[in-house]
Amino acid sequence: MADKRHGGKRRGGGVAPRRFVGYIGAAPGMPTMHRIYPPGRVGHVFRNGRHWTALAVLAFASVVFAGDRARSAIPSPVILYASRPAPATQGLTADYRIARLRAWTDAVYQHRPGAADAPVLAILRWQQRELVSVLDDVRDLLSRLAAVYTRGRGAGNRLFVTLADASFTMQDVKSMLRLTEDEITHRDPTRFVKRAAILQMDAAIVIGTEGVAYQTRAPVSDPSALIVANDGQSAGRVFVNEHWAFGRMLLKGVQPDPARDEMVRLWYCTAAAALHSQSAFGDLAIHLAAAQSLFRNDADLLFYNGAMHESFSGERIQTVVRELVTSKGARPNVPNADTERALAASFFEQALERNPDLVEARLRLGRVRGLQGRHDEAVSHLRLALAATGDTLLQYYGQLFLGREEVALGHRAQAQAAFERAAALYPRAQSPRLALSQLARAAGDRAGALASLRQVLRGSATTEDDPWWLYDTAAGRHMNVLLAELCKPFLAGVDR
Repeated sequence: MADKRHGGKRRGGGVAPRRFVGYIGAAPGMPTMHRIYPPGRVGHVFRNGRHWTALAVLAFASVVFAGDRARSAIPSPVILYASRPAPATQGLTADYRIARLRAWTDAVYQHRPGAADAPVLAILRWQQRELVSVLDDVRDLLSRLAAVYTRGRGAGNRLFVTLADASFTMQDVKSMLRLTEDEITHRDPTRFVKRAAILQMDAAIVIGTEGVAYQTRAPVSDPSALIVANDGQSAGRVFVNEHWAFGRMLLKGVQPDPARDEMVRLWYCTAAAALHSQSAFGDLAIHLAAAQSLFRNDADLLFYNGAMHESFSGERIQTVVRELVTSKGARPNVPNADTERALAASFFEQALERNPDLVEARLRLGRVRGLQGRHDEAVSHLRLALAATGDTLLQYYGQLFLGREEVALGHRAQAQAAFERAAALYPRAQSPRLALSQLARAAGDRAGALASLRQVLRGSATTEDDPWWLYDTAAGRHMNVLLAELCKPFLAGVDR
């Protein structure tokens, strides 16, 4: 069955398009109660539509005639991938590390899944080296616990686990991690690590929602950090969001096999959607590489891979890559646009092979094929996608892309009809009106071009009225639904 999150038929009814916060450009109030993360405003630049009207007038013309440059005029911060840093953990005493470990395990059980509550906010106040220290200590504790128990089965509390120059009895460890006797006996920390991974996810999402203010800045000269891109320019570097790495490490402890556990798969999908929605593409690249090692053939994760590479092929990221290569000698791990489009198409095709009902994968594949100059193939994919979905947002995107492909094929009447259908779906949207104006102008219809342009000038530049601005983050728009599904069993007291 298809997944309705991507326009198919699985998991409930349709979901209205949602807005999400950009990585830097906005800072709504910190969510402090149980939530499916509120979308908030998408950058202060979108609040004043008139300020951006002139830019918006130019924007969609490039969709019709030049491909991806449409959104490059709007400040839309993203995080690009370089490579994962290795922050130092030196300088923390054994007593301090143990105290931090106990505080973290308390937070795991005090935290309400899906909430930016006190335990999450407390974790967010830690320095990066403290978090990395806890990550290392938890990994060591779990592995040593299993090894010690295996060597001394039946010795009970006479067994000791050594960590950070301190020794713990089995009872100490059971108390700290709140493991049952059966979990100790079977060396199965699944219940604990799943709850802990939810805590780390909630902390990670808050960082992305609140922007780089909550993420550790890295020296500009550090080649291993992630690159912050804002409006087509590099804007410094940050270290990776370690909470995601922590969550992935914890889930390796799921028994009998994390690759066959639905909660683990859903955690990875929710994280991918969250990172897409926040334009946190650097963390996303790391996350999806890890996901591939567990769920190589999962259609949803293949879709997210395709959407990521589609975004990497866009002008707002390619501009930054070129700037870094030519002016600073950097080597971001982002190939050129042609290579990224080929990767995106490959991932979308793999997703569709495994789940032909993933409508959004087919729609995006059609767009990518058009950008590659394969217009007949693009039209075929787009028409199939449009026929298979009633989702308003996907219909809007599909009609815009179909109109562009019809222009490329010289089918003016069909292109006009597609743009008019898009305009009917979002009457205040500027993009289809501008496309109609360009189409009329190309045909020598000056009066028609001016009429459509006047509607553009009277229109809005907000994301509510024209979701074209949010296309790069739209792949993650169902993050709220996924998060609710992930947290529901934990809130009901059911161990997954």
